Amino acid sequence: MVYPRLASTNLLTILTEIKAALVYYELFTADTVYIGLLPDVNELMPSTTYCVVSPDTNRFINYEDGTVDGEILVTLWSYVNLDVGNSATIEVIDPSVGLLAVGDKVAGLLQLYDPIDLLGENWLLAEPMRLTSFGSIYDNGNKWAKYPLRFDIKYGYLPLFPVLSGGAFSDGFSSAFLIN
Repeated sequence: MVYPRLASTNLLTILTEIKAALVYYELFTADTVYIGLLPDVNELMPSTTYCVVSPDTNRFINYEDGTVDGEILVTLWSYVNLDVGNSATIEVIDPSVGLLAVGDKVAGLLQLYDPIDLLGENWLLAEPMRLTSFGSIYDNGNKWAKYPLRFDIKYGYLPLFPVLSGGAFSDGFSSAFLIN
């Protein structure tokens, strides 16, 4: 059996793969999962429940070995200002479609998730994703409840322009990126 190897990748590829998994496993449809930089901006409103996959930009560290360690947010949104009786409660706690149930399904899917590239030849992460925290559900004033899930990711990242040996130029990366 041939096992995949670690690929040099980038954040957009990883976020795109996470979005694809959420759609493939039917937790969301393609038009209700977004890749974004601002998970707290709620201006999209494509349906009563949707998801934003984004990097936690304050938490990325580039190591000398060429790996990047950081966190991503998978933020679930649900509209809870509905006119029917206790619909707001149902939107949060319903065991099949409520925000808590969907959050559990997302956590279950992405906990230890280790995506492979489209060819099935390369791992996109240096180690599987890990759920590090999940936030509280709250109404942010406009009748939308938010449920953020934070995952740790670590991936291999090579610079676009590697350092040339012989002193031609240097961008401060370690000798692991030298071309001899």
